[in-house]
Amino acid sequence: MHWLHGLYEPLGKEGLREVAELSYQKAHYAAAQTAKVPGFSLWSDQTFFNEFVVRCPVPAADINAHLLDHDILGAMSWVMIFPGWRTAC
Repeated sequence: MHWLHGLYEPLGKEGLREVAELSYQKAHYAAAQTAKVPGFSLWSDQTFFNEFVVRCPVPAADINAHLLDHDILGAMSWVMIFPGWRTAC
């Protein structure tokens, strides 16, 4: 038995579907709200499920440092994977 089976089994088929739908809806809401903030935009207009990349007006590391000062764990900085993406967060 795969370990994920034990993790999701209590949700059942409908529960897992509900979790997926909520994740999708909340991610798309967050993306739309983020894109309204001056200086921020979605990196791409490609379809996504529950994760998206944002173009930021300052380096993502600066944003994450500020968030951490307020006990908030920010998003992954894509610059660690793609060095040319300094403004992606």
